[in-house]
Amino acid sequence: MIPDDPDLARGKELAALRLYGELTPSEEAELDRLLAAHPAARAFASELAAGLGAARRAVEMADLAALPPDWRERLSAATRVRRGPGALVRAAATFAAGLAAGLLLAW
Repeated sequence: MIPDDPDLARGKELAALRLYGELTPSEEAELDRLLAAHPAARAFASELAAGLGAARRAVEMADLAALPPDWRERLSAATRVRRGPGALVRAAATFAAGLAAGLLLAW
């Protein structure tokens, strides 16, 4: 397998950082130079901006005030892992079945 051109890899890295506004002025200049010199880096940066960049802009423009006041709590409750007595019973039954199988195989 042929490794990536180091300049191309650097261009991809800087393009991703630009998307999140994390470039220093010198890195901005370096990215501009790399994009001018490498068509593949330009294509990657354009694709990245169109994909993740669009998603980021949509999140930034989302009107969180339109959500119900307790939306964070409701989301947290809906995604929380629930471990009740059923989980303990299943774990104990699984352990007992494994132990029984081991004893039967040992005979």
